[in-house]
Amino acid sequence: MKKRFIAAAVPVLVAGSLAAAAPSMSQAAEKDSDQTPPKVSANVAAAELVPCVGGKQKKAMTGGHGYWFSTTSSDVVPGTALSFGGPKKGKDTLFVTFTASNTWANSADAGRVRVQVDGADIKPANAGVEYFYGSNQYTSFAGQYCVKVGKGSHTVRVVLESIDSNADGSDIAYLHNPMLHVEVAD
Repeated sequence: MKKRFIAAAVPVLVAGSLAAAAPSMSQAAEKDSDQTPPKVSANVAAAELVPCVGGKQKKAMTGGHGYWFSTTSSDVVPGTALSFGGPKKGKDTLFVTFTASNTWANSADAGRVRVQVDGADIKPANAGVEYFYGSNQYTSFAGQYCVKVGKGSHTVRVVLESIDSNADGSDIAYLHNPMLHVEVAD
């Protein structure tokens, strides 16, 4: 109980600090509200809306690897195999978020992140997020996923795959600080 009370006090202290700055922040917002919103280029891909509706949260799990993880083929990222039991009847909704602070692949090669439930790939909300390339080194990675599962035992895991564009055997893909968060809801 003490831990919950202490954790709850931190947002109150932060909120109190923000309230003291509120007049200047609201004045700035009033000035900005008169301006028209910025134009977005038609060439920019819009995020895909994927309906993912669940009920009350039943369980939340987090796992991952706290440093660089690499592969030259296809391997499960350490710490990302999270298991749980499904509902007695009906379906549960899984909300899955995977992040990595950095990615890296050899020049002209690529890496692919595959989030799986019970060994089957699930598609991210934005399909283009599965891949990262040697041309965009040291960029962060984030993907959101949603799927329904039935009764029985289930495992969510992340697989890092290295894709060798040159077919010379020098392929390697890296993720830094890969983290998986899974929420199970009714």
